[in-house]
Amino acid sequence: MFEELTRGQLRQASRAAFTDVVRGLGATGAEAVVLGCTEFGLLVGQSDVPETPLLDTTDLYIEAIVKEALATTLS
Repeated sequence: MFEELTRGQLRQASRAAFTDVVRGLGATGAEAVVLGCTEFGLLVGQSDVPETPLLDTTDLYIEAIVKEALATTLS
C-alpha cells in the first residue's frame, strides 16, 4: 500500500483489504482503530467502516494545532 499511496494511486483492492482488516479488528473487540500513518486517511474513511470508529492522526494533529493557535492568539 505504501508504494501506491505515495504515488497517489488508490486501488479498490487495497481499500477493500484495509477495510477488511479494520472490520476484523472491530469484530475482535477493538473499540476504535488509529490510522497512525498519515496516508491511511486517503485510503479509508469513516463511511467505509461505520461500525468501527477511526481516529485519523492527521485530523487529530490539525485539531490540536488549531486549538493551540487559537488559545495562543486569544490569550
